Amino acid sequence: VALIVVVLGVQACGSIELLDGPAKDEPIDGSSSSNAARQDMQKPTILALLDKASVNEQGGNLDGALADLERALRIDPRNAQLWHRMARIRLRQQRLQQATDLALKSNGYATENKALQAENWRLIYSARQRLGDMSGALDALAKARSLEE
Repeated sequence: VALIVVVLGVQACGSIELLDGPAKDEPIDGSSSSNAARQDMQKPTILALLDKASVNEQGGNLDGALADLERALRIDPRNAQLWHRMARIRLRQQRLQQATDLALKSNGYATENKALQAENWRLIYSARQRLGDMSGALDALAKARSLEE
């Protein structure tokens, strides 16, 4: 049953990236061994929470989706995709400043993922535009475009 949940979670989540510990064939010392094992055990939990968040979001239960994402973030607080999903939901809820703050936090963890950074800047563009901050919106749009080149 757990395997089915993990497979469904992977299918539902699409491009969600989980932060990985050391690769299986890399030598690791005793302290990071338990850390890597803990991360491997947590991935199914995160995937199940992402699946639940997607179902809640699609069903219009945005608060439920946020609660699921918050639980996943307690497990993997440096996951840029999770922060981005939270930002998207806050944007849908018209919590525009929170959406901006969450997207910026996502960018802080997405240092190697230019596509996600660009998505975050486009989200920030939309939030700032709705807030009436046209200068900030245009700055965000310029940053998104520069990452997409």
